[in-house]
Amino acid sequence: MPYSIDRYSSNLFDPGSAFPLNIADNTINSTATSIRIIGRGITNYGEIVAESLVHIMENFAGQTAPANPITGQLWWQQDPTNPSAPQKLSIWNGSVWKSVTGATPSPTGPTGPAVGDTWYNTTNQQFNFWDGDTWNIVYDGSAALPTNPGPSAPANPLEGTLWYNTTLDILYVYNGSVWEALQKQSANTSVSYDTINGSDVIIIKVNGNILAIWSSAVITYGTLWNGVTPSGKPNLQALYPVGLRVGLNYSNFAGNGISSNGSVHYGTWALAAGATLEATYADIAERYASDEELTPGTLVAIAGTSEVTKTRTVGDTNVFGVVSTAPAFKMNSEAGDDTTHPYIALSGRVPVFVKGKVSKGDRLIASDEPGIARVLDKTLFTDPFDAVMAVFGRAIADKTTDELGTVEVTVGAK
Repeated sequence: MPYSIDRYSSNLFDPGSAFPLNIADNTINSTATSIRIIGRGITNYGEIVAESLVHIMENFAGQTAPANPITGQLWWQQDPTNPSAPQKLSIWNGSVWKSVTGATPSPTGPTGPAVGDTWYNTTNQQFNFWDGDTWNIVYDGSAALPTNPGPSAPANPLEGTLWYNTTLDILYVYNGSVWEALQKQSANTSVSYDTINGSDVIIIKVNGNILAIWSSAVITYGTLWNGVTPSGKPNLQALYPVGLRVGLNYSNFAGNGISSNGSVHYGTWALAAGATLEATYADIAERYASDEELTPGTLVAIAGTSEVTKTRTVGDTNVFGVVSTAPAFKMNSEAGDDTTHPYIALSGRVPVFVKGKVSKGDRLIASDEPGIARVLDKTLFTDPFDAVMAVFGRAIADKTTDELGTVEVTVGAK
């Protein structure tokens, strides 16, 4: 004969609830709750009962929420294909799944909140709390937000924690699993078109200092810019190089063998005898196609679905270079942009992400964390030749913390 199932409390509010639930003989109800409930007369019911008990014990662990939940039911959210993905425990409050392990991350405020509930606005990257009537922003911009400046990431960060990397001049936010760059380094650069001693020139200044002067003729230095006379410098003759293009829109700058397509000027390169070529930054880099957007300081290998990808294996012998922060010499510049074709430092000194302590002079290899370097440990290799091939550079500074940070490295040094 049929039997009836009642809730622990008859006063619980469950929209569309089937309780009290009547189970007819020789039937299995699989729509009223997240488990199957068997009626009298069902044979071979042991497997059904055992599976239901296991599902309850594991809190319906999985990437997808269990169907037909009832108020008070728990769900352990976990991606079985990605063990490193964020995991959390949620409870069904009668209308929505509510996180019980921290702030609820979403672009809009959760429905049915209780006083004191917290919500992380993923659109504006703001923390909020519910006061019973409305969501209140914990940080309203009226005071300085702590950015934890330093060369290494702060330990034990919470979702939304900021870190200003003083080595790379980049601000990061912790998204619950990794640090994401909020800004990229830029220089205070000015470009001017002028005439010096009767010759047409382009002058590039960075942070108020003359970085480069391009001209179509030999220039005898006099007073060049704002009263600055670079005494002791040789005469300069520099024509725009074939293959080295300056992306400046000076369509009125042409002649003397220099061509212009309206946005890029190019010709042939020459330096006067005894002249030297100087650069503010310190690495030679080339654009390579990447299978994802990469942050400056990331260690890459020749692998993946494109030309380069983050290193993912400790001691990877396919290690190739480091995503450059500010290249001194840029090759293959028109291959793409920093999103699809980042500049990879092939030689020179650059900052690189490192996990663990580093001493100046240490040889660095890929770690088992994507895009992160570590100090060489020869015991990781059975073949000494592999240990040599895995080294991509040597540290030229110390790092005294175990947490993720950056250190200057000379790429290519063994």
